[in-house]
Amino acid sequence: MESIYSIALRIHLAIFLLINLILFLIDFLTAGGWWFYWITAVWLIALIFQAFASFKATKKESTTTVNTTLNTTINTKPLDENFWKLE
Repeated sequence: MESIYSIALRIHLAIFLLINLILFLIDFLTAGGWWFYWITAVWLIALIFQAFASFKATKKESTTTVNTTLNTTINTKPLDENFWKLE
């Protein structure tokens, strides 16, 4: 199952690409020099921070799931002593 952080990152990336494409087209069609890359650069830094946070949170979630599974396995009752007897 995909984490909510991964989904949010994908949505953010899609919006980033769409908006920056629009900004590029506006900048391309108007005169006065290039300016769109400043917005793209700052937004990309924010996107990178979100990606690191997303991967860290996803890793933490998977570790928690493994620990919960291990604790459940370890904390189960031991086998009955009659289990080992061969009759």
